[in-house]
Amino acid sequence: MDNSVMDDIDLTKEVLRGSLFSDHNMLYFSTNEYLSKILDNFDIKNKKVLTVLGSGDQAFHFYLKGAKLVDLFDNNELAIHYYYLRRWTIIHYKKSYPPFNFDGDFLRNLLPKVTPKSVSEQNAIDYWNEFTNILDTKKISSEDLFHYVSVKYDDTIYDNTNLRDILINNPVCFSNIDIAQKIKSRKKYDIIYTSNISDYVNITGSFDTFRNNLKKLLRKDGIIICSDISWGIDSDEIESLEKDFNFHSIKSNIVFDYETQVGHYYTRKRLKDRFVR
Repeated sequence: MDNSVMDDIDLTKEVLRGSLFSDHNMLYFSTNEYLSKILDNFDIKNKKVLTVLGSGDQAFHFYLKGAKLVDLFDNNELAIHYYYLRRWTIIHYKKSYPPFNFDGDFLRNLLPKVTPKSVSEQNAIDYWNEFTNILDTKKISSEDLFHYVSVKYDDTIYDNTNLRDILINNPVCFSNIDIAQKIKSRKKYDIIYTSNISDYVNITGSFDTFRNNLKKLLRKDGIIICSDISWGIDSDEIESLEKDFNFHSIKSNIVFDYETQVGHYYTRKRLKDRFVR
């Protein structure tokens, strides 16, 4: 077993004990974003996408909307293990999610069905095998690993047969990075989905570094898509990103006829735009 798996198990035990700062490593069982309301505004077919991993729903939405490639990133190293669990549940059971409070028997029935196609997938198998041992102690439940999401939006229902086929034919490419800190990559993407990362940029890094990373990763005609969950838009985000990008709002009627902002996106400024106020 890879040493990193045992490191992740040790981290998981810290999360389950509710240790200081462990909420950073808690997982999202399902999205808390209005993904359909946001992504329906864009042509995603045949696009190369880089998306925050989160609960995995973000990647599934991009796949179902026809993305050519979907690469994943997250600063939570545990997220990739849950993403594999989601994939396996869709592939082998055609269900969008594992049971919310899944037990050791669920994992013991699922894991033997999986044939790993990469080192990271084997690591995920090893991780969930070890997690089964934790569950068998009866001292914790699997739901203790997740943030509480009070509402499941319509984003949680997929065409699981179609998604299953897509997932089988698309390998996982995941980077455990904090996009608010300096990163190294030569890849370019048509779309970068940052979720609500900007709510936390000033805690883990800086908006200037965040902006520079996005500039480096984004194609010239690409877009950056962000979700607005509860805090609104950080003024530091707009001040920094508007040095190189144009801001656009995404609004939708979520409750009755009340239009509210569910997200926003950025496009590159033309050279002359950078000098015009």
